[in-house]
Amino acid sequence: PDGAGVHNGIYRGKDITADFNSGAFSTNVANGTFRNIFIGDYIIKEMTSSLGGTETVKWIVADLDWFLRCGSADVTAHHVVLVPEDCFKTATRMNSSNITTGAYVGSEMYTTSLPAYATAVTNAFGSAHILSHTDLFSTAMTAATASMAGGGLTGASTSWAWQSDRKIDLLSEPMVYGGTVCSSSFYDVGCGKSQLALFRLRPDLIHCGSGYNSTGRSNWWLRAVASSANFANVNNNGNANNNGASNANGLRPISIPILRVGVCRNGLRIGKDAYSGFTG
Repeated sequence: PDGAGVHNGIYRGKDITADFNSGAFSTNVANGTFRNIFIGDYIIKEMTSSLGGTETVKWIVADLDWFLRCGSADVTAHHVVLVPEDCFKTATRMNSSNITTGAYVGSEMYTTSLPAYATAVTNAFGSAHILSHTDLFSTAMTAATASMAGGGLTGASTSWAWQSDRKIDLLSEPMVYGGTVCSSSFYDVGCGKSQLALFRLRPDLIHCGSGYNSTGRSNWWLRAVASSANFANVNNNGNANNNGASNANGLRPISIPILRVGVCRNGLRIGKDAYSGFTG
């Protein structure tokens, strides 16, 4: 049967790059049928960023309609959440030193690295295929507050705020593991509150290498503050962990492509869910 609920429960792992290029993928996302789209299916794209240069990325279907009805601005458009099979080829730090001041939103990762890759991803898929949405992220860390990570760690996220125009972001711990492990407080979770179908059906795919078709194992960053010095990460030896913010770990963000339905010229909306500037 058609629909996100059914297709979120089936792992397939098929190359659907041709369907994306032909427009069939986008049509079946926009109409909510998700026909011929299942968890584990993938789209291969080449992208070029100012930080990592040119590289090939295998984007895996991780969930369908995961953000539906979320956000300070209600997400009503059908969508697919994609994650790279492997981290981008260039390892990236969270901050220049081992601090988590400003939490996720205040990090160098958020302010510098992710915008560069957001541009690269948008160029690779086309701006008409990227769903920009609002999300709730941690914005402050108090060093004296005990971390929910335990183990005597101090430093916890103590505030959050809605952030607009999000195109790619690091994953939360619940999106990967289905719950928190090293997150310092509930401010680290926000809308990232449940596990992506990909990692529920294939937990082995939580672990990955660095660069396209990698055979190695890479540490990769999550967006949760763990302490005043560390952010949470997925460790290369298979465990949930946290790492000093200045370490260079893998970058494996989510991206959300969608066909923006309808024809729009000169700012005039024609048809359902049309967006200014898009002709299709």
